[in-house]
Amino acid sequence: MTSILKVSTIQDPTNSNNALTIDSAGNMALGANLSGTSQGSIVAPHLPIQIKYIRSNSETQFNGGTTPVAVDSSYVSITALRSNSDFIYACAVPAEHDNVVAQNVFVQLYRRQNGGSWGYVDNCTSNLQSPAQNGTTLNTSIFMDYNWGTITAGDVLEYKIYVSCNVTGTTLFHFNQPGLSGQPSNESTNFSHGYVMEIAQ
Repeated sequence: MTSILKVSTIQDPTNSNNALTIDSAGNMALGANLSGTSQGSIVAPHLPIQIKYIRSNSETQFNGGTTPVAVDSSYVSITALRSNSDFIYACAVPAEHDNVVAQNVFVQLYRRQNGGSWGYVDNCTSNLQSPAQNGTTLNTSIFMDYNWGTITAGDVLEYKIYVSCNVTGTTLFHFNQPGLSGQPSNESTNFSHGYVMEIAQ
């Protein structure tokens, strides 16, 4: 047995405020903000359903080499709320460098799923130019992880960026180097900031 409920207005029981109205075409209008009790409780295709933040002052010194080196302060972990979601990763990492010749340093996004092995995320490579000078840079990486059906709800996903270069023997980047000249007196170290965002499909 089925039944049909036909209403044009739904009100709260105390003050008779309109919570929801429905017109003759079936279109709904909310009388107040729609609130969810937890991350992922309100879902629509291609909209964010959760976000996890990165804030770390972990140091990584990179002296070059073609073997990828993990940037520790770029690490973040997130547990998928839905299957087949996509993920946006972004992280800004400050670095000091001491170079004589400018070098191409390549940054790649890696992912580990449910405690397995770290692996490169396809199409997630960018270039950090290590300038021919002594100085500092803020290196921002933004990547899209299109999982193509390989992620299910409840999977624990860990992300971090790795760097590599075809030269060695020089400090190409010292990520989050503390105590730099002129460092503010109220903060002796430097921080990486970023996030990973789950996008419902």
